[in-house]
Amino acid sequence: PHVYAAKHAVDEPQFFKSLLVALRSRLSLDPTHVFLTGMSNGGLLCYALANQLGSLIHGIAPVACATLDLQISCPTPMPVLHIHGTEDAYVPYQGGEGGKTARGTVFESAERIVTAWAAHNGCSFPPQHETLPPNVADGTYVQRTSFRGSPTGAVVTLYAVVGGGHTWPGYPTDYQFLGPVSENLDANEVIWDFFVNQIDRRPPM
Repeated sequence: PHVYAAKHAVDEPQFFKSLLVALRSRLSLDPTHVFLTGMSNGGLLCYALANQLGSLIHGIAPVACATLDLQISCPTPMPVLHIHGTEDAYVPYQGGEGGKTARGTVFESAERIVTAWAAHNGCSFPPQHETLPPNVADGTYVQRTSFRGSPTGAVVTLYAVVGGGHTWPGYPTDYQFLGPVSENLDANEVIWDFFVNQIDRRPPM
């Protein structure tokens, strides 16, 4: 309720649908290649749009965000790539309220969120856990959790950036108060590869 859209009753899903219609009328936009990414509130919007407009979206990659509950209303299996720093003081990786969380906001944990989406997609359990070797000695490293086995190929992957803050891995920020930025994960590259791998996974809707 503290964000602009909620205060002003902005219908973001309808805006997104209208935006897609406008883009299709002006560009050669393939309706089966619609993917979303965003950080913080933008990541939360990815989850919200996947739930409300899942038949129009073919994969999401939220960064440094969390949902407020585990309810999933997405009408289709949804590939999910979630990137999250374990030292995020704004949206805590472990869930709950962080030291810099907006008052009264209680988040679900990153692990519970991806587990819920993996179950929704029909993925196999338990997931595969890997610790990726660091390339840079910056005090961070990455743990990857992969859920596969979905009948539709809708994988779910969590990159836990151990030691990372409320930041976009691989790209420095001037806002030091957001916490450490890991150089041991290039979020842009990982997200791009994830989306490319989803192309043609599902038939046109």
